Amino acid sequence: MTQPKYYKAIWHNCNVCRIHYMSDQPHLRAYLCDDCWKTLPHFRAQQPKKENKMKQKNIIPAETWVLFYFIVGILLLGWSVYNIMVNEL
Repeated sequence: MTQPKYYKAIWHNCNVCRIHYMSDQPHLRAYLCDDCWKTLPHFRAQQPKKENKMKQKNIIPAETWVLFYFIVGILLLGWSVYNIMVNEL
């Protein structure tokens, strides 16, 4: 049977009130005890809103453009073949 994993108690001094407290990672709270950490004001910066400039309401899909140019190409080809046939007469 395996033994439970114990960790060593690490004691630190609070930078404000100078009491001893126990913490695994004291640097995350600037070496402050829980009471001193809660008394500090914690501010959050407002995140700037991201505006998507590419987003538009009336965007024509790519398939529509492909179909449009395909039809225009067929019409131009038919018109040029018609002109060649008329000029041969």
